[in-house]
Amino acid sequence: MKDTEKKSWVYYVAIFLVKIWYAIMFRVEIIGKENIPETGNGVICSNHYSNYDPVSTAIYLDRLPHYIAKKELFKNKLFSWVLDQLGVFPIDRKVSMDMKAVKTAIKLLKEGKIVGIFAVAETGKGRRGRCGKGRRGAFCDEGKCTCDSLRHQRHL
Repeated sequence: MKDTEKKSWVYYVAIFLVKIWYAIMFRVEIIGKENIPETGNGVICSNHYSNYDPVSTAIYLDRLPHYIAKKELFKNKLFSWVLDQLGVFPIDRKVSMDMKAVKTAIKLLKEGKIVGIFAVAETGKGRRGRCGKGRRGAFCDEGKCTCDSLRHQRHL
């Protein structure tokens, strides 16, 4: 593992426990992991079928992805602390452009880190298993962003 980012003990405990749970509950096959660079920045752009998706991606990477998550997840102080320990940062989806979240993502990318986004979010009752349409420029325009776009898709 070439990633030199210091990870919290919470990260290691969470990865350990979730990998055990996944080994018991799911049959997991990783395809294309070699496409994730060992160093340097990148954006993981995933579809979002369920609340398992951020975990499903993160536990099998050798690097810490910094996910953007809806700010409502940060209301509970304990859960907010856990998310912070896992490198997650909030975005306010009620405004057209949450500049604080954008600046945080750009800062992380400039530091050579991986940022994870869900440009196609279709979770929740009645929507589970559907994949919505991706939005062009969901994170950044190709010409303005100096990072690799790492696409991820979880198949049901």
